[in-house]
Amino acid sequence: MNFCLSRDGLEKFLESHYNSSEIDDEDLKCLIQQCYDWESNLAILAYFFTHYIQKKINSGKPVTLEQIDTFFDLANVGSFDIELLNRDFIKYILNHSRYKIGESLEDALIILLQNYKDHTHDSSLCF
Repeated sequence: MNFCLSRDGLEKFLESHYNSSEIDDEDLKCLIQQCYDWESNLAILAYFFTHYIQKKINSGKPVTLEQIDTFFDLANVGSFDIELLNRDFIKYILNHSRYKIGESLEDALIILLQNYKDHTHDSSLCF
């Protein structure tokens, strides 16, 4: 099953991951554990990671290269897909976007990424 992490969910996940603490949201905690166990796939927009880094910098907290490396190495420790807004995803956005005035960009990106991951997964199952 494919899921996409929101900006808030990513912040909770990274804070617990970097600080070795518990996630207080039980649904998020269960989803993260399923991804570590390779049972579910979690897509994470690198765009949201840049917001996380900027928020830490603005609050005066240090951001280390180790934290950045740890983020991009998530794909090696579980079923995490770091989406870098590559050419294929941008083409998918242009062909399938139904962005509405008043809809948040974050919500639109999450829905598009979820649909994109489902689309690419379904396409790969064709013989």
